Amino acid sequence: MNGLFFVSTCELCFKFAKYRTRNIMINFITSKLITMKISLDKHLLKILFIALFALFSIACSDDDRDVEVFSMVVTSEKIYGVISDDCGASCSHVAKVLAAKINGSANWDSFTYDITGFTYEPGFEYNIMVEKESFNDPQMSVTTWVEFTLLEVISKEEKISEGLSAYFEPK
Repeated sequence: MNGLFFVSTCELCFKFAKYRTRNIMINFITSKLITMKISLDKHLLKILFIALFALFSIACSDDDRDVEVFSMVVTSEKIYGVISDDCGASCSHVAKVLAAKINGSANWDSFTYDITGFTYEPGFEYNIMVEKESFNDPQMSVTTWVEFTLLEVISKEEKISEGLSAYFEPK
């Protein structure tokens, strides 16, 4: 009886070992496949991240804007000028505007834009450095909007500006 028990126990052990080995192999293969899948997922995520970064870098490129730095002399008083909005002549109106000589120009021209960082005080003539940033619509090849930013106040002199007319005539 001992011999029979020994054989059947060995057979059972062998079958269990075979089953266990098969399960271990299946688990091993499954875990490797899962590891490979995770590895592929990580690889795909890296590729996706790089592609998105490249897309955002291209979308936010400086090709859509132009930057220009120039000097301007701003008058000590505002004078009347015509401000025309984007809707054309029907939206134009008269208002007091800054007069400026841009880049050493001999003539005063109306300047109807706000300059970020610049606080105008009547009675003072300013010599300032300004950055003009034009944002372009690449689909239509036109400037969508313009922003002016004060870079430096070179001088601020209390005086009455000379050579001004009472108003600017529309061009």
